Amino acid sequence: MNIHLGIKPLKHKIENYDKVILCGPIWMGKLIPPLRSFIKKYFNKINELIFVTCCGSTDAKKDEKFGHGLVFKEVENLLNDKCIICQSFPIGLVLPDDKKEDTDAFMKTHLNAENFKGEILERCSAFIKKVNEMRGL
Repeated sequence: MNIHLGIKPLKHKIENYDKVILCGPIWMGKLIPPLRSFIKKYFNKINELIFVTCCGSTDAKKDEKFGHGLVFKEVENLLNDKCIICQSFPIGLVLPDDKKEDTDAFMKTHLNAENFKGEILERCSAFIKKVNEMRGL
């Protein structure tokens, strides 16, 4: 639909940061307008960007019509070489094996303190470690 809803002004100067982490959802395999607007508005002020999303697509289906891989390609194209990491946290990682293909289960599941364990916690820990290594920590 290419609607631009606008974004709130930032409290800090984005150009003062080496890296910016932009986190948001993917809706039906699309980069949501507020995230796209942020990237376009601050493109010239972003030094490097890390894009993170929780999503309904699986790693196996990331390059299909509603997959997060397509959004990652869009973010990378919008930012050129400024996008240094794209990381997904698929909701399917918290579902039991018998529910991983259940669309209704996907739609009703939200990340929370009880289900943030196992594979998704491991992925998150590896992501945090990678970001910290980039920062020299």
